[in-house]
Amino acid sequence: MAKTRINLTAYAHSVESFEQLKNRGFDYVALHPMLFPGIEMGMIPGEQIVESVIGQLNKSGLEPTDLVTFNTWNALGLSGMMEQLPSSPSDPEYEIVRKRGVTQFTKLIKLCRKLGCKQIYSQMGGRPLYHLDHEEAWTRSVRDLDPVLEEEGIQLAFMPHPGDFIEESDPCVDLITNSRCKNIKYIYVVPHTYILAGRMEADASAMIRYASDKGVLSEIHMADSIKPVQAWIRDHLDIVSLHSHLVPGKGSLDIEEIVRTISRIDFEGPMIMIGYRYGISDKSFVDLSVESRDYVERIIEKL
Repeated sequence: MAKTRINLTAYAHSVESFEQLKNRGFDYVALHPMLFPGIEMGMIPGEQIVESVIGQLNKSGLEPTDLVTFNTWNALGLSGMMEQLPSSPSDPEYEIVRKRGVTQFTKLIKLCRKLGCKQIYSQMGGRPLYHLDHEEAWTRSVRDLDPVLEEEGIQLAFMPHPGDFIEESDPCVDLITNSRCKNIKYIYVVPHTYILAGRMEADASAMIRYASDKGVLSEIHMADSIKPVQAWIRDHLDIVSLHSHLVPGKGSLDIEEIVRTISRIDFEGPMIMIGYRYGISDKSFVDLSVESRDYVERIIEKL
């Protein structure tokens, strides 16, 4: 097998973390929402904050891969509203909210370019109960934004997060492909594997290959997970699928086979380390990122 080249990446959560990550051997960072207060509600950060982050990037020599937004897409109504009225995309007020969200997200795309990132990414938003309405609104939004992305030279990538209107990997890839937007891409999140498969016995390699074969795979997020359990909430009126973000090798997933698959498809990254401490470890996120990267690198060395 040819030597694998994957850009192993960490989140930068604070201005202090840039130098720490560089000193610990990272060359790439994804810009976490914690750097930009209010961004997950759609707020555009002030010039002073933006210049501070750019200054830290220049000082550390780190290359930014992504502007991370997580919940911004949902907060701006770009996949449509949820339980609240208006109740469907056919309602004129529903469309007013979505178009306003498109205008605001356009500003974030331009910010992404200013920060030197090649990609902005988000969760899908919504919730499964209203999946058809959300699919319609999401498709309208990405088609509205695709020309902006093209002009700015930026990709917009999505991950189907547990609880979103679409949770499974292959259907999300199909939705992205069917949008016919060349600047819309997909992120495979390894610790979500069981929920992405919709079953306890999950084939991560098959889902990764499917996204790659469709030409939309732009990023991998790396952590481990135990098999999810169904936890009762709201007085047993609802359930939620739990998952974990463990350091690779600490859970139930075959991380070695996943890395082998990533190598076979000649994926170069970014691969973001997303192991969390969950209050059960005294290690910092930088420590966990280094531990996760080292685990992946040991697998790569054996390929």
